[in-house]
Amino acid sequence: MRGAHCWTDHRLVVIKLNLRLPRPCRSERAKHIRLNFERLQDTNTRAKYAETLSTALQPLDLKSGEINTVWESLSSHVLDTAKFTSTLGLKVRKLEDWFDDNDRVLTDAIDKHRRLLKQHSRTHQSGNVEELRHSDLELRKLTRQAKDKWWQEKTSDAVAR
Repeated sequence: MRGAHCWTDHRLVVIKLNLRLPRPCRSERAKHIRLNFERLQDTNTRAKYAETLSTALQPLDLKSGEINTVWESLSSHVLDTAKFTSTLGLKVRKLEDWFDDNDRVLTDAIDKHRRLLKQHSRTHQSGNVEELRHSDLELRKLTRQAKDKWWQEKTSDAVAR
């Protein structure tokens, strides 16, 4: 029993905590360079790339020196020519959009919802809340339909291949 009144004082608790946080996992490898080789299927692009590559490789002396240094200079010239010229360039990884900018019904619903949001933020009237909720539900329904349609087209294209 502690103090004048039984069990009224607080008890001091001491904890020793040994906290170890893991280091973030980072790859030590260099990132792979992805070149846009699909452009080489065009004969004009292929000829232009061959011409720029031959002009870039002319000043190199490939017959003298150690094999590793020659390889490093050759590979760096080839990669730089592919990356920084307008012929090939880097491959851009772009995800396909399920939203079609030309879908008039969906863009009208988005515009209406944005207009109602602005109006509601200015006035804060209770009548606008119900209309805003209805617009939100309608917009969600339309976007879900558009997304489902996109997925169905995507799967039918994959099956057709």
